[in-house]
Amino acid sequence: AEALVAYLSLMPVGQGVNLILQGGKEIIKRFGVDGLKKVVGKLRFKQIVKWSRTPRSIQDRLTLEAAKKGAGERIMKDIPLKDPRFKEMYKMEYKVKSQQGKDSVIHYIRDPKTGKNFDFKFKKHSN
Repeated sequence: AEALVAYLSLMPVGQGVNLILQGGKEIIKRFGVDGLKKVVGKLRFKQIVKWSRTPRSIQDRLTLEAAKKGAGERIMKDIPLKDPRFKEMYKMEYKVKSQQGKDSVIHYIRDPKTGKNFDFKFKKHSN
């Protein structure tokens, strides 16, 4: 199992997760259930799931609706976006903090020529 963890750490994170999902039965055959638990336990899933597009709470849904209407501030003002699809566009961020201290943070792209907002991604969910 240690060798498998070492092997997975050499590949891109998403590819490693896919390998585990596709090969879970094979891992169990070779290393047993305890081996699979050991492999999965050593991976840092919080780092794997860096963002999502789906709201997980009412606060997230309201945050997304406001961002779609243009709420938020431009971030990375002096740094051009690396993705060639977003050349000369703005990266935006909209944050909402509830009275209970829960944060919803969403990033998205704004095309200043058309005013359209798109590519919405939650960086932090309120739940």
